[in-house]
Amino acid sequence: MLPATDDMVKALFALPASPQLTAIRTAVMRQQIDSRERARDYRFLLYGMSVVLVGLLLHLGLRLRTRALALRRRAAFEHLIAGISTRLITARREQTPAQIGQALAELAAHIGADRAYALGWSGGGPHAMATAAALPDRILGATTVGGVAPYPAEGIDWFEGMGPENIEEFEAAIAGPDQLIPFKERNWPIFRAVTAADVAASFGDLIDHVDESSLTGEFAEYLAAIFREALREGYWGWFDDDMAFVRPWGFDLHSILVPVHVWQGGHDRMVPFAHGEWLAANIPGVESVLSDEDGHLSIEHRRIGDVHAWLLERY
Repeated sequence: MLPATDDMVKALFALPASPQLTAIRTAVMRQQIDSRERARDYRFLLYGMSVVLVGLLLHLGLRLRTRALALRRRAAFEHLIAGISTRLITARREQTPAQIGQALAELAAHIGADRAYALGWSGGGPHAMATAAALPDRILGATTVGGVAPYPAEGIDWFEGMGPENIEEFEAAIAGPDQLIPFKERNWPIFRAVTAADVAASFGDLIDHVDESSLTGEFAEYLAAIFREALREGYWGWFDDDMAFVRPWGFDLHSILVPVHVWQGGHDRMVPFAHGEWLAANIPGVESVLSDEDGHLSIEHRRIGDVHAWLLERY
């Protein structure tokens, strides 16, 4: 259209001037200018749309790439978890602490953590020790807080000072699964639905006034929440822990080469004070805080900042 218009304008300018012709020439020139402006605007619009489209495609491509990488990482992680789970399912129960130590090593390698700390509270104590024994080149320091001693532990009565609920539980574990499963069946409904308001009562004679005084506010909410989550799908993790604790742990405490800190409270009726004393006497190079003022729960509630500070000093 524009070349034809240009030819028309050239023809008009070649004709003799007259008022009518001048008006026609002016109208044609205005139309030509308007057409060129519209064409320019149209080109700018096309350029703008092209830029937006390219930007949108780049954005979508980057998002798809990020999503693909996330799916790949998730698949690799789930493959790792499946392998760990298979090994734990097929392992003998006395191998559980050592297997968990190896599993933590694999998880640390997966996320690129070349250094780590191991901290276990209560039943987590043996797992923290197993991790320290398995990974001397990766673990900077390990801590057990209110953790059990191996069963049997030479020189101590493993049950002395323990509340009757735990005595019943561990005696059932020693007797075997047929005795332990009924215990779990009775107690699982209590703890899987426990609330902050009734968490103290659920412990029964496993706590005295020291531990009971710590079961308020956020700490009570925290304990109730972790019980509900841990037991949401069943009690088998709790069952396996009990079975593992009263059998050989699958590693030698004397093989631990990293700094270890043992914390134990004199008012602990879940894991008696003698367990902490035994660990402090049988782990090489151990440091210990054996507090007559604390219990099993209060030491976690009041002292966890000190526990973390000790670990960080090992860096």
